Amino acid sequence: MSERVDPHVFQAIMLSRIEKRLKGISERLEAVETRGISFSPYKIYQYKTIQAGKSGVVYEYDVKPYVAFIHYVGCQWFANTYYVWEIDNVRRERRIERTIGNATAPMSEPLRLEKPIVAREKIRWTAYNNDAVDHVFEVLNDGVLYPQRIAKYLGGV
Repeated sequence: MSERVDPHVFQAIMLSRIEKRLKGISERLEAVETRGISFSPYKIYQYKTIQAGKSGVVYEYDVKPYVAFIHYVGCQWFANTYYVWEIDNVRRERRIERTIGNATAPMSEPLRLEKPIVAREKIRWTAYNNDAVDHVFEVLNDGVLYPQRIAKYLGGV
């Protein structure tokens, strides 16, 4: 006596199994998202030589489609120079004319921010070298990226 399995029942069983697997995968992905994603190692620290009397972008990080929470900042400063720091195309400070972080080692000991700075689109530092000699400008921004749907619960959107 052979019994045949109704194809609709078989499909329902398989769909139920697939749904359970997808739910497990979704829960694991959500756990990873809520921890956030560290800034890319190639984006944390950037530097550029700016010739005397010139300016240039030293640091740029396009964070979309994520929201960045910046926890550490450092920059090297020289006399007769300054930086303009922009978050989402808005100036954070008009002119930065100081070292941020440890005065002797701002890249290895950056300033830890009590409250993170939030960037939704882009982080940019532009250096202006009004000195008579070329300088190597260095900027460090470190933090965590979150998907927008998670960031809104953290105060980022």
